[in-house]
Amino acid sequence: MEIKRITCRSAIEAAALKAWLEEANINCIIFDETNSKVARGLLDQTMDVMVKEEDLERANAIYKELLKANGN
Repeated sequence: MEIKRITCRSAIEAAALKAWLEEANINCIIFDETNSKVARGLLDQTMDVMVKEEDLERANAIYKELLKANGN
């Protein structure tokens, strides 16, 4: 089983995506914020939501729905 990531623009967006994915019965976790910041630098506000490879296509579609719902 391979794990894939969806990169969100903020911790709030990542939390919202996690809630939407869980509502769709897609298991996911928000990648540890500290590890993300070390890899990307402290000024980067992005966060990763990790999903199974077989759920990635559905998860990306849900992420696009979330962005549309928020006017992005």
